[in-house]
Amino acid sequence: MKNLHLATILAVMAILTAAQLRAGVQVSSVEVKEKLVVLKVADNKYVTANSPSYALDLTGTKIGSKQRFTIIDLNGGDLVDGDEVKIRYTPNVGGKPDPSKASYWREVSEGVKRWPEAATFKLKKVGTKYVLQTSNGKFVGSPIEGGFLAVTDKQEDALLVEIVDQ
Repeated sequence: MKNLHLATILAVMAILTAAQLRAGVQVSSVEVKEKLVVLKVADNKYVTANSPSYALDLTGTKIGSKQRFTIIDLNGGDLVDGDEVKIRYTPNVGGKPDPSKASYWREVSEGVKRWPEAATFKLKKVGTKYVLQTSNGKFVGSPIEGGFLAVTDKQEDALLVEIVDQ
């Protein structure tokens, strides 16, 4: 009988402890959403991931593996004005995407390029297109020497991109 009482007491204590732990943890209903896209710019060109040195440019005139990026929408749902996103490039190795070689867009002192660690950008809708705002409040601009996308203080000088699902 004593063993039954002890087992009951221990079970009740375990349930109460678990309930207290769950009550202190906030569970978010936001589900990060990933979307494979190409970023089309003026003159039917595409943002392109070029090697070496994690370069980004606008040399793409057709869609191939170097023009495909994954937009990671941090709040889930459809892409809308104000969404915070990360942008990942996953190169193909032997004809298949190799996640171990993935890189992310990141603002560095020279501009924006691909980097091993991700940065967060904010989407700003301009008509039917978007501009990307860095975490420092600057905007992603057209490519500059060295394989970087420029950064600019003015939204009107930013690179306009059409986000096309793949």
